[in-house]
Amino acid sequence: MSKENVKIEREALYRQRLHTGSCESWCDAPRFARDIVSFLSEPLPPEQEYESVAALRSALRRFAHATELITRAHGLTSQRYDLLVVIRGTSQVSGPTISELAERLSLAPHSVTELVMRAEDAGLVRRTEDASDGRLTRVVLSREGHDRLSEAVAALRPERHRLLQLLADVYAQARALTGA
Repeated sequence: MSKENVKIEREALYRQRLHTGSCESWCDAPRFARDIVSFLSEPLPPEQEYESVAALRSALRRFAHATELITRAHGLTSQRYDLLVVIRGTSQVSGPTISELAERLSLAPHSVTELVMRAEDAGLVRRTEDASDGRLTRVVLSREGHDRLSEAVAALRPERHRLLQLLADVYAQARALTGA
């Protein structure tokens, strides 16, 4: 495969992953993806890139660790926290379907079904039949799930702000290195 084809494939894959993630809520995703892909496809990274990568990886680990500690303090596992966030973050009043959750969580539908069943057993969510299509199951937060999630999200606010600031810094460094 030619170098140009590898670059095109890498960019398409990155755009697809970025599109299914949460980046769109805080940045211009297509421009961000193009700039980051351009930055990441350099054959030999400049020294500054290693500093950015190290800072980013460190911040991601710190954020994951803080999320783990805070969600546990609110009686949630990391997986249940992710599930509740995705459910609460959808615009559908009737709740997302299992397939929609699977797509947003990047999990297989059967894995999401098991996760939802465990969350339902814990009193965090309720499954309901879709009003217009009885074949679909929708998932909504219970009062308990809503309360625990709200407390955890509020407690994680400072960590999210720190992570977003670092991402903005890394993005600015990438743009400076590429001359964009």
